[in-house]
Amino acid sequence: MIEAIKRIGEYTVDGNLNPETFLEYICQKLPETTIKKEKTFKQHVVILNFNTNKKKIEINVEEINAGGSDSGKKYLWVGNFKGNKPQLNITSNRVENILTKSLPLVKERADGNLKKDIRTVIDLFFIKKDYKEKKKIESKNYIKPEVFDFSGPILDELKEIETKLALANTKKEIEELIDGFTGNIEKNLLDLKNLSTDRVSLYTIAIDNQLVSQNKEYTKMIFKEKIENLFDEKGDYKDNYQKGLCSICGNDDLPSTSNTTNLEFKFYMTDKIGFSSNLDGIFTKNYNICKNCYQYLIIAENIIDTNLSTRIGGLNTYIIPHFIHKVGKINIEDFSKYLTYSTSSVIALDSLKKFQNELERFKEYEAKKNNFIINYLFYHHPPGSSEFKILKLIKDVPPSRLDFIRRIEEDIFNLVSNKYENNNFNIYLETIWYSIPIKKEKKGGYSGVSRYLDLIDDIFSNKNVDYNFLINQFTEVIRIIKFEREGYNIRINEDFNTKILQLNFLLLFFKKLGIMRGSNMSEMSKITISGIEYIFPKDIFEYWKDIEIYGDDCKKALFMLGYLIGEIGYAQSDSGHKKKPILNKINFQGMGKE
Repeated sequence: MIEAIKRIGEYTVDGNLNPETFLEYICQKLPETTIKKEKTFKQHVVILNFNTNKKKIEINVEEINAGGSDSGKKYLWVGNFKGNKPQLNITSNRVENILTKSLPLVKERADGNLKKDIRTVIDLFFIKKDYKEKKKIESKNYIKPEVFDFSGPILDELKEIETKLALANTKKEIEELIDGFTGNIEKNLLDLKNLSTDRVSLYTIAIDNQLVSQNKEYTKMIFKEKIENLFDEKGDYKDNYQKGLCSICGNDDLPSTSNTTNLEFKFYMTDKIGFSSNLDGIFTKNYNICKNCYQYLIIAENIIDTNLSTRIGGLNTYIIPHFIHKVGKINIEDFSKYLTYSTSSVIALDSLKKFQNELERFKEYEAKKNNFIINYLFYHHPPGSSEFKILKLIKDVPPSRLDFIRRIEEDIFNLVSNKYENNNFNIYLETIWYSIPIKKEKKGGYSGVSRYLDLIDDIFSNKNVDYNFLINQFTEVIRIIKFEREGYNIRINEDFNTKILQLNFLLLFFKKLGIMRGSNMSEMSKITISGIEYIFPKDIFEYWKDIEIYGDDCKKALFMLGYLIGEIGYAQSDSGHKKKPILNKINFQGMGKE
């Protein structure tokens, strides 16, 4: 799969790989609106302009992607640096990062005019607080409250924190006070512009109306941190450096690294000694990536996260195409939309309609289906966390398989529309998610998703599904709804009868796909209902014919047993037994075939 990801990066830059294009393509796209608690908020960028003449910070606000621009590229938003890495990004979604971490770091690492400008800013707008730490004198900078247009109680509150800072002398106490101080400033500077944190995606800074994010010294610094430091044989990552074969492109005698610190997707283990060659904790003999391939991978990761991300059921999924044959030039963003629409069309009805509406636009890619296959990477990545856990990789799905799944779904849709007129009976991959019980975790996410993912793998990869497995899952769904058991991905307020019928149509879906095995019960018994069909309502025969899964007499006999219990229940109810005593004979634990 790593080769497929690298190829996406190559198609994106189209032979024009350099520091400028690298930074352009790793900038993250920003949504123009976000939804929180069912409310929609228009998003903004807040620019803090340090006016060195007036010794004031001017607050400018701009809507995300205003005037058709790309705010992520305009302000060089490459995400916050992960873990313990230096927070060099002068554009961040957290203003405290910029004011307390980024500015001092950029001053240390900059050279020339940028260093001079930031030094001026720190001297004019910040107060230095010295303290003793392990017998050494260290210092922290915090911003002067008077450089903002604050007044009244707000300013008094900030001055009070500032007084406490003057008296503090331990590192922990100082850091906590500065964090609280900066948090107060963020809230109040937004109040000055009638904004709230719900309406702000990014913060960045300018010095005398010149954006630092567009400064060439600064962009070189970001490129160095993202790429060049990894390939410096004397730098921080020298233990991972070697000159030799790139494990991806095969080019020899190139500077390469085995360190994946700047990659989001972890392609191999580098933090466990058992995975290193000779168990020596050094990974340079395991897997090495050259400078160009490393850049292609980072670019591709951003493209995948931005354009090739979807949800199948309740799980996040990356759609990763693998080009079997080179296809010349390709608009990777447009191609990504085609793949996402195509995949989404088998997930839900409204997505199917969107795909059908866009087919004319995507006819070029429809004609090139033999040139690529698709990988589906299911993952868990909690918001605000660096954790990235791969749940399952479904490999090498041909686009024609999606076409076949879509046709089966459309067949069932037409059947339901013509004869049953209940949209809840339509079957899509989204339906399956609510038909396989999965336990919710307290911290978010789900446990035990492997059953669902294996089923999706069976559908995409044309593998056999065991009928008894499905029945066990479906009866558990019915128990959860019947006894209103919370804590699952099952909607317990769903209509009981509708859900049972929907599960029957889901069995029909697996049968039509041709992957359901072990469903013929007549092989176990000599039971036959031949010759007594006249006692059954004709509607039941029509239903059996439509659903197709009641092809053997054992299933028909069990179906009629259920029908008989229902008739007895109605009769008991009519004769005054409102609680229908026959239902006490049903315990939802199943029965032996005898």
